[in-house]
Order: sequence, then C-alpha cells, then structure tokens
Amino acid sequence: MYDPALTNDINTLSRFLALRDIPELTPAALQEKTGSPRVDVLFVFGCEVIPVVERAAQATAAGLCRNVVFSGGIGHSTQNLANTAQKLFGGDYAGLSEAEIMTQIATGQYGMDASIVLCEGKSTNSGENARFSLALLEQGGISVKSAMLMQDPFMQLRSHYTMLKYLAPAVPLVSYAPFIPYAGMDCGSKNGLWSEKRFHEFLLREIPRLRDDESGYGPRGAGFMEHVDIPPEIEDSYVRICGA
Repeated sequence: MYDPALTNDINTLSRFLALRDIPELTPAALQEKTGSPRVDVLFVFGCEVIPVVERAAQATAAGLCRNVVFSGGIGHSTQNLANTAQKLFGGDYAGLSEAEIMTQIATGQYGMDASIVLCEGKSTNSGENARFSLALLEQGGISVKSAMLMQDPFMQLRSHYTMLKYLAPAVPLVSYAPFIPYAGMDCGSKNGLWSEKRFHEFLLREIPRLRDDESGYGPRGAGFMEHVDIPPEIEDSYVRICGA
C-alpha cells in the first residue's frame, strides 16, 4: 500500500493524464460540450487495456458517433493485448495488429455494429495513429467535422494533443478516457488491465514526453504534438512520485 501523500500524488497525476472533456458518455453531455449529440468519428487508439474497447462500444450503443476507427499496428503493447484478450474471451489473436484485435473484441464481444467500423492496422505511434486514421477516412469519403478520442487513460492527454496537430483547426475534439486510474487499483489481465509494473511505467513516462522542451514531444522538441500546459502542482507530484 502507498502512504497517503504518495496516494494523493499518484491520483493527482492520473487524473491529469486521463483527460475527460465530458463527464459521461451520453448524448446530453456531448450536446452540452459541442452543440451536437453525435460526432462524425470516434477514434480509438491502440493500447493494451480492454476497457477502452468496452467504452467505445458503449459510445456507439448510445449513438454518440457515426463511424469508429480502431487504429494501431504491432508494437510493444500488442502481445499484452493479445494475451489479455485470449484470457478473457478465448480465441487466437496471434499475428494480429492492435486495431484488428480491438475490432474483433468490439464487434464479437461487445456487439458493436461492424458496418460503422474502420480498421487501421499499420501505425506504430500516436502521430501515425492520427495521420493514418485520417487518411483512411479520406479514402472512404468520410468527412470529419467533429471527433471523439479514446485511448489508454495514461496516454489519453498526449494522444489528444497529438490528434490536434493533424485535425483541421475548426474540428472539435472530445477526449474521454475509458476510466481514471488510481493508486492501489486492481491491475492485471483478469481485469483487462496492465500489470502493476506497467501501471507504474505508464504513469511515470508521460510527463517528460508532455513537456514542451528540447527533450519533449511538443513544438520546442520533437514536434510530435501541440503544446500542453503542465501545472506546477502536476510537476511537483511527478517529482515526488519519482523520488518514492
């Protein structure tokens, strides 16, 4: 167990990373945020946590989007996603991309309508998730005038600001992290989640990437994403977690 101070820092950082622009997946919440109860496209970026697929299915069931793009190739999280999917649902996911695995889970396990789903299985990072997904939609003649994004909660904020780099400025983007991680939560594949070790790894790696400096992913660094403001209290929590 963590001491109270460390628990507070972990939860503070988790809430910052797990961006949610609306409080719940309902047409009313989306209407209040964007002026419309439905977006043109829900982007679901590849990751190893099953709840992102479950929440995407809930969004489609609630009529929140016209189309869904699952995006993700084969990378460092793919085998973990395949192993978890096999344990929870059975089946063989060997050799499949993250997008293909998520599509199979969404349509086969959660009842998502396959006719609205597009599968982008070549991307290996968030920038490619965004670019390749938009290219796939363009090829299909699907316009994007409004969008929603779901991703692993620890990567939600970074993916949001990466997506903003490639979307047209007038296109509203709504982020909805599938859940908010917290200190001491039950991890592991039985819950469709990362291991506790991976929890720590994902939590700690994001702030250096989000910083808009020569080592970060922002405009002053690698240029992978738009600028993110990191409040001082978030930096303070991050430093204390690293020290612990």
